[in-house]
Amino acid sequence: EPRDLALRWSIDEPDDAIGAILGVNRATSWEEFRRALADFGAPPLSFSWADRGGTIGWLMAGRVPIRQGERGVVPVDGSSGANEWLGYIPVEELPHKVNPAAGYLVHSNNRPVGEEYEHWLGVDFYPGFRAGRIAALIEGRATHSVETFRAIQADVYSYPEHRLAQAVATLPAMSGALRPVQQMLQGWDGRMTLESAAATIAHHLFHQLRHHLVADELASWTARWHGKVSQPELQNLLPHAFGSWAWVLERLEEPEHGWWTLEGAPRRLGRDEMLSLALEETLRQLRAQWGDDAKTWSWGRVHQRALEHPLGAIPLVGKWFNRGPYPMPGGPFSPNPDLGTIHYHQPLPAIGATARLIADLSDWDNFQLSLPGNSGHPASPHYADGLKGWREVGLAPLPWTRPAVEKVSRGTLVIEPA
Repeated sequence: EPRDLALRWSIDEPDDAIGAILGVNRATSWEEFRRALADFGAPPLSFSWADRGGTIGWLMAGRVPIRQGERGVVPVDGSSGANEWLGYIPVEELPHKVNPAAGYLVHSNNRPVGEEYEHWLGVDFYPGFRAGRIAALIEGRATHSVETFRAIQADVYSYPEHRLAQAVATLPAMSGALRPVQQMLQGWDGRMTLESAAATIAHHLFHQLRHHLVADELASWTARWHGKVSQPELQNLLPHAFGSWAWVLERLEEPEHGWWTLEGAPRRLGRDEMLSLALEETLRQLRAQWGDDAKTWSWGRVHQRALEHPLGAIPLVGKWFNRGPYPMPGGPFSPNPDLGTIHYHQPLPAIGATARLIADLSDWDNFQLSLPGNSGHPASPHYADGLKGWREVGLAPLPWTRPAVEKVSRGTLVIEPA
């Protein structure tokens, strides 16, 4: 039955975002920085601050509704007034941190506050896997440099896949074709490198295990998720349901939980038996897709990224705009994140680093930047001349002083009025 729906979105309400960003550019202290962002409206974003005096800070800026009776996840009845917003979270109550005792701040799309925070911020946050890994790498050294930070940006360790591989490794010795795969996972270090076949197996196993866990409870929906019904939009959404990764890991720690059942099975199987069945199904799928030799299922072979321009779909000329696909290391939860555009034979929205920056406040001419290119014109030599360095997490200098800029400049772009 057709129904009228009304949408309220904070981004549709006027704000002074441009003035706020201008104020950020002019700020000379944490206090000025924070005051400037009080005028920032939507969408809510994370902002970081660091200065040569040693102050570091992070804050969330933007209008976040105070909700009553609902959380904005699904449409609700708007006729009674019971679900109206109660204004916005006051600026001073938005999440923020300055000069923490640890001496560093980490934020990588994860939830910025704990469950004790009084306001509802939403559900679209990454689990803390990436943030935890970055924090561990920071704490793993007494001192850091531009190069050690580059190594953190390039790190491709992924905790969810590694934890699942460890669970398989602790099972009793498997037999037949499963045994060499179990041994491969036992010796894997959790790094999603281009050469790693274990990364491919563990990543696909995670998706297969999640399917088995929810199949009997959500049978009609999981059928759509896994392509048994023609619903590509749902199939494309599944790899982006990042919260479900944490949920699966929680179930791994509960081997006798009631979720360890399989659709159509006459009895509850338990975690270990479900893991074995999920691994068997994973291997069947990978063999059908990539051949019988598991050693050839390298992550770089199955996980790739295409850089697609909006004009790239135009017949004949589109190829001049697009680049790739390229084998890409990392996964959605590694410090160097990537969810490729070629995945499970489905074209998916690419997720990954569009740019990387390392700011050395002790030497402004030692800033480092990584971009695929510096021009939007496909005929320009700088359209994709940074692509190799970007893929390999190489960095190029981003100097600030005029002598240093002139030393590395290859040309000058002059923009004049028509």
